[in-house]
Amino acid sequence: MLGERIELHRTNFPPPSLGYQIFPAVLEGRVRPIPLFEQPVNLLVRFTARQARALSGLGIGTLSDMMSFPFTEFRRQIDQWGLLAYKLADYLKGDLAIGARGYLLEVIFEHTKLPIPVEHEGAQEVAVTAAVATLRDNERKILDIHFGLTTGIRLTVEQTAEEASITRERVRNIETMAFRKLRHRSNSAVLSLYAPLPATSLGKTVFDRDFGIEINGQIRPCTLETLQVRDLNFAPYILEEFPSLRREWGGCFLSSLIITCQT
Repeated sequence: MLGERIELHRTNFPPPSLGYQIFPAVLEGRVRPIPLFEQPVNLLVRFTARQARALSGLGIGTLSDMMSFPFTEFRRQIDQWGLLAYKLADYLKGDLAIGARGYLLEVIFEHTKLPIPVEHEGAQEVAVTAAVATLRDNERKILDIHFGLTTGIRLTVEQTAEEASITRERVRNIETMAFRKLRHRSNSAVLSLYAPLPATSLGKTVFDRDFGIEINGQIRPCTLETLQVRDLNFAPYILEEFPSLRREWGGCFLSSLIITCQT
């Protein structure tokens, strides 16, 4: 355990447990706040009222309870055990793997949900923390409450308004201003490296990358023949795969690096 956070591994759970059986590979090694696992599991996974009652009958209240529950006993006691296990697995490899900061970036840039590679999650946290620090106090507070940047527990707009003792409309107005600042080029040049690329982006269609490449807005429209490497925003781990970029950064045309391109 790291302070109030825990590094997640399949071995955190005993082999007979439900958590051990369905633990997704994409969650391995990610660090999440401990209080998140003490939250009511039906609020995190969105079980139906009937499913929540069935879990409660087994003494399963929190996410930790469900992850630690013996797998064979779960199968024997729950009629729709497969559906409930599927919902839990979907939450683990989706919302939990993406994390609070990843979800914030997806909202800011309106991109598809996708967990960043675990080895870059630390850099993502540093980038988001630095960008959010440039906001006003009330903007930081609302984003922290709504997206769970500290606790890992994401709230609805209604819950955020109640927690902050303001109206829902005020929450939306504050977030609109905060998002506008975070989309500004002074922040987005760094933040966009840790947000999923759109399906139609150059990075996705040409390099088959989910993260890391962004075309600078000032060079649109362009073609592969006229686009220069210096006009792209490459993440460090992308640069490592293209050593020639370091030597020819000033005048290397992107088309010289591409043999085939699906447009």
